[in-house]
Parts: sequence; C-alpha cells; structure tokens
Amino acid sequence: MNRTDRNEQRASQILQAALQCFLSKGFHQTSMRDIAQAAGVSLGNLYNHFPGKEALILATAEAEQDELQPLLRRLAGCNGERAQVQGVLRDFHTLCRQPEWALLSVEVLAESARNPAVAAAFAGNRAQLQRGLAEALQEVARRERRRPVL
Repeated sequence: MNRTDRNEQRASQILQAALQCFLSKGFHQTSMRDIAQAAGVSLGNLYNHFPGKEALILATAEAEQDELQPLLRRLAGCNGERAQVQGVLRDFHTLCRQPEWALLSVEVLAESARNPAVAAAFAGNRAQLQRGLAEALQEVARRERRRPVL
C-alpha cells in the first residue's frame, strides 16, 4: 500500500470515528481529542488529516453524498418505470429511518442554522436528491402520458 492509500485509509478511519462520536455526543460536545482517541491516532495525526472539527463536519456532508449516490444512480436508471422509482423511494425511506441517520440529521440541521458552510454543503446534497427525484417523476409522467405537475 502506498503513502496516498494509507493517508486515505487513515482519513476514512478518522471520519468513521468522528461520526460515531458525533452520534453519541453531538457535534459541539465532541472534542478533537475525543475523535483522536476513538480513531486510535494522536491528536497531531488527526490535525494532519483534518484542520478542525468543521472540516470533519464538512467531510460528513461528503460521506452523505457518497451514501446517496447509489440511490441517485438508480433513480437516473428508472427510465420512467413507476415501480422502480417507488423501490428507490422505499429504500431512501429505510435509510432515513435508521436511528443513526436520524440523529445525524438533527445534528446537521442544528449546525446548519449556525454555520453557513455546513448549511451549503448539506443543502447541495438535498438539492441533488430533489433534482434526481424530480427528473425520475417527470420521466414517469412522460411514460404514463400524464401531465407533470411538479
């Protein structure tokens, strides 16, 4: 494994530890020291990968985007098939009902009210999801020869 791969693996390990800390303590109650300890790295090593807690929160937005990508790809590939769109919506609903997802959503909402950068990062994820869903529903309407009312 080369240095770049090790760095990416370590950053991923730190992000996963941060997510667990955020879930158990919340964004503001979690310290960088808590995250370093949970990740099994030194505080200096943590700061080599993430300059601060905001960077970890923004990385959480990127992780959310990565988690949404398979659903967005499936939406794009539905070709107007109502049953396929409904299947994607069921899977998204299942994702949203996971306790971890719900807890993190509350933390994100609170942090978004305080931090415009965080608000923008997560709003981008929501907008991407809304566009994908709108396009899939428009395609269903075209396929079924209905007037789109979106």
